[in-house]
Amino acid sequence: MEENKVFEETVVEVAEKLEEAVEAVENVTEQSAAVEETAEAAEEAAEETAEAAENAEETPAGEENGCEGGKKADSRFFKKTEKGFEVDTKEIEASFKSLGEKIAAAFNTAGQTINAAREAAAQKASQKKKADRLAKMLPYMKEDEIHEIAESVIAGDEAFKDIELASLLPFMSEADCRVLFEKSLTANDETPGTDDIYLQCVPFVGEEALTKLVDRYVEGSYHDIKMDDIYPYLASKDVKRIFYFEMKKQ
Repeated sequence: MEENKVFEETVVEVAEKLEEAVEAVENVTEQSAAVEETAEAAEEAAEETAEAAENAEETPAGEENGCEGGKKADSRFFKKTEKGFEVDTKEIEASFKSLGEKIAAAFNTAGQTINAAREAAAQKASQKKKADRLAKMLPYMKEDEIHEIAESVIAGDEAFKDIELASLLPFMSEADCRVLFEKSLTANDETPGTDDIYLQCVPFVGEEALTKLVDRYVEGSYHDIKMDDIYPYLASKDVKRIFYFEMKKQ
């Protein structure tokens, strides 16, 4: 159902936002671990070079940053000062603040998406109730009145968008059903997969219209229609024609 599809898409989108937040947390965690490792390395390097630094007039190459072999002790969160090595608490606070903002934004977006999905589902439910109310009146209307409604539906009148074809088709004349059938086939032929109303019309258009459909199918037209769903409504002779047509195809 359409409502289920909307909620499934919402769940996927929310999951993606939460994954981004988790990834941000992992990045900060990795940076924190790097800070600890850098601090330990810096302390060891400082102890090893302290005595040499006091006696030397110039700091030996590679130890000017407080680490052996030129390994820099400074990092995003850890700075070397005259007094030693200090943690940059402001940088850490800024990083976690940024992380909190990202998580809050992710949940805010997720909330907005869920609300939009709920509104869409509520609107669908309201339209369904309206369609059901309209459908209950159709059996009590005259043929010419049904024809008037059918013409509006075929013309795509927005005022009739809430009428479900499944409810209207059984009361439409065969002629009106054929008009809608042909319109849907043409639309699907021009843009494959965009219009499958013809499938709903198949049980109501009559054998003659279906034979003409098969005529065009074996001539090379309408190859994007769902013919497998139409077989049950075809005459056996038309199924046979399609059988030999498909058998001859490469």
